[in-house]
Amino acid sequence: MKYFRLIIILALAPIVSCNSQNSATTSKGVTINGTLTNAKPQTKIYFDDIGNQQAVPIDSAIIDNNGKFKFAPNVTEQSYYRIRVDQQNFVNLLIDVKDNIDLTGDATKLSDTYTIKGSPTSELLKDLNSHLQVFYTDINALQTTYNDNRGKPGINDDSLTKTLQAKYLIINTDKEDYARKFIKEHPTSLVALAAISNLNQDQEFDTYKQLDKSLFAALPNSKYVIDFHNKIVSLSKLAIGSEAPEFEVNDPLGKPIKLSSYRGKIVLVDFWASWCGPCRAENPNVVKAYNGYHDKGFEVLGVSLDKTKENWEKAIMADGLKWTQVSDLQYWNSPLAKLYNVTAIPTNFLLDKKGIIIGKSLRGDDLEKKLAEVFK
Repeated sequence: MKYFRLIIILALAPIVSCNSQNSATTSKGVTINGTLTNAKPQTKIYFDDIGNQQAVPIDSAIIDNNGKFKFAPNVTEQSYYRIRVDQQNFVNLLIDVKDNIDLTGDATKLSDTYTIKGSPTSELLKDLNSHLQVFYTDINALQTTYNDNRGKPGINDDSLTKTLQAKYLIINTDKEDYARKFIKEHPTSLVALAAISNLNQDQEFDTYKQLDKSLFAALPNSKYVIDFHNKIVSLSKLAIGSEAPEFEVNDPLGKPIKLSSYRGKIVLVDFWASWCGPCRAENPNVVKAYNGYHDKGFEVLGVSLDKTKENWEKAIMADGLKWTQVSDLQYWNSPLAKLYNVTAIPTNFLLDKKGIIIGKSLRGDDLEKKLAEVFK
């Protein structure tokens, strides 16, 4: 049930106008006045900077006997912050340099109860999250149903999986439709970056490129837009239809292997590692595909992110991987992983006879279906 996960998103929020990012360079006196119910005496509340997608505490306050607190941050540009009671009870905000915020809520369940005024960007952020949470709640309910029923007497696990996956696909389609609509309505808002994270970047790369174009034109100095733009530039080199970057890495015997040596073959560049459980679980599917299509001109080039040669070679033997394997044994520091923007494994790239990428992240039945299409 790999699809059934409640995804926690670091939600972003939009620029109010195209000029707000560039016109203000110093704080205009941002204030945050909060009133929380059910706060215990001397409860501490924190103000974190999450501009680097990692919460860094920069201020704190004590909630008084009337449930009130105040922050006056030095905001020099529109950026992301978090107000939290604890690590599981928080509110994400996108604060602009002219915002004067009034925040209310229940201190025991702040994320679910907060209201906000005085920050249009944060208000839009809340609206986005409220809509998305409905979809994620439904998806999480499917996961719970699966966990509660699998393996029970009288339950056919395969039938249960198919039924729940069918329901998941309906919910996920609705979620993606909402995300596309939101992006279309807010093409120059940073909040669209949160919306687009709900779309598969391989399948909808054109949408990613269009958002990059509109955001970069409107907010070229935004650090978030610059990061997104750099990501798109990098991903463009690995998009379907692009030529796969050349590399040369040694096999277990120390022989250098070039990707270009596979020209004339359909080749799957398969990133994996001996220590990666999901990779080992996926290997039988790759073996099946290799056995079924090798005689027709299909090859696999395994690229391991292992740390030790011994574990790498043991896994190759244990899993019956008959194809060529390469690795620089540098784990996540592998230059090859960086070249292919690999941040999670297993992942793969299917190349045609000219070395052009024709498929990405093909696992299980998806790999079989794509090969059947290629070799029909």
